[in-house]
Amino acid sequence: MESRNAWSPRARSAPASATIRRSSAGRSIGTVVALSGQVGGAKLADGLRRLRGRDLAVVVNTGDDHEVFGLAFSPDIDTMLYTLGGIASPAAGW
Repeated sequence: MESRNAWSPRARSAPASATIRRSSAGRSIGTVVALSGQVGGAKLADGLRRLRGRDLAVVVNTGDDHEVFGLAFSPDIDTMLYTLGGIASPAAGW
């Protein structure tokens, strides 16, 4: 039996039955779109991903992007990817 690490994305993914949502008329509900920035937005998106699974789209802030010595980095996008990937540090937030 494979042990699941708390940081593993597989350990945090929602069961397939939890990602299917139906309206009262029996039709599936569409994709949820979340606007996000910083650590709080990434945590919100992670919670929504657990509820919605693949029915989630996240629009991430790019207004804080920086370039240093020719290297571009996007802190909000990085934080989002680390959080949804299950590798964000709970102590640091990224």
